[in-house]
Amino acid sequence: MAVREAPEHGFELELALHGPDPREALPGLFEQLGEAGADRVVEERVPKPEPGKRDAGILDVVTIAVGGVANIVAIVDTVYHWLALHRTRSGEEHRVPAEEEPEIPSVTITSGDRTIVLTYPADWIQSQAVDEFLRAHGQERDDR
Repeated sequence: MAVREAPEHGFELELALHGPDPREALPGLFEQLGEAGADRVVEERVPKPEPGKRDAGILDVVTIAVGGVANIVAIVDTVYHWLALHRTRSGEEHRVPAEEEPEIPSVTITSGDRTIVLTYPADWIQSQAVDEFLRAHGQERDDR
């Protein structure tokens, strides 16, 4: 994989996890992100509103600050792997009636002013958007 030299302290990424509650799977994701090269992984949970107060449509989103990343490709691949496992587990645990839409896990990755939304499995359009996100950071996948 072609990787441009990262900034002195690595890239800073924000991962926002959407969909079924991932709390049980977070320790594994943190470990995988560390193995993929992140120096820092910190959870920043958006709190739910106090009882009796309206949430104005705010969802319970788990946000993870990931820092010191030299290889964004490895982080993206790690997120795809985690999404595949989380989607399978959430589908098994949360059977929904056929008329209801199941919550599909997704992860929004932000770096600076660039954002990409990952779902699993990725379609062609998402794959192209991921490639553009990586190129904007001077990186690309070998498998293309």
